[in-house]
Amino acid sequence: MNIDSKIKQLLSNILPVLFDINNYEVADLPSFRRTIDKFQPNLIYDQVINFFIEKSDEINRIDQLIAENLDSCIDISYRLKTERSFLAKWDKNLEKAKQLREVCNDTVGIRFIVESSAEEMISGILKAIEHTTYTMDIINMYDKPKALDDGYRGIHLQFRHNPKCFPLEIQFWTQKDALLHFYTHEIIYKSNPNTETIAYSLALRNILERLPDKPSTVPIPFETYLYKILHATKGGE
Repeated sequence: MNIDSKIKQLLSNILPVLFDINNYEVADLPSFRRTIDKFQPNLIYDQVINFFIEKSDEINRIDQLIAENLDSCIDISYRLKTERSFLAKWDKNLEKAKQLREVCNDTVGIRFIVESSAEEMISGILKAIEHTTYTMDIINMYDKPKALDDGYRGIHLQFRHNPKCFPLEIQFWTQKDALLHFYTHEIIYKSNPNTETIAYSLALRNILERLPDKPSTVPIPFETYLYKILHATKGGE
């Protein structure tokens, strides 16, 4: 089975689970479209914890799906948003008039890291969702990078079927993306990024994009070799 077919099959299995997780109404919350300055972050995170507890059985099914769909070419992981990460994101967006649904868009986050080109990966995503009736937003960072481009690339699939529940997110990266994003997240963005470090990150992206294709006699590409070492060291984060 080729990569795009594998992604289509995996997404077809995961989306119904996300629908079940998303089938929850956050109590005493008038609208997710209000800007975050109208809310107290600690109270909102209390609601996030209530959501995790109430939907714990459904969330645990993600573990089961990952175990049932192990594949050497696709690494899948997920995490629940920690309070520290939640509050840091809140503070970062407080002055930007962001809506609550934009800041709380990844309380449950799933990540696919795929041994393929971005084009093959995107093809599988589009095949999986072309006939679905779920409400989702697709953010394509390959076609439209950040306004201040730091080299970040990927596809974010935001599951928003129920407007009264926290959205859920699936991120899709290639292995090249992962090599850059792990580094920039841990080394650059935890040390107060500035225009110089952002330009450095973009320069690294440009280097990755210029890596040559491997000859047919070489068993694995250079970026896959590096990624496998990194993934083993990080324990699949």
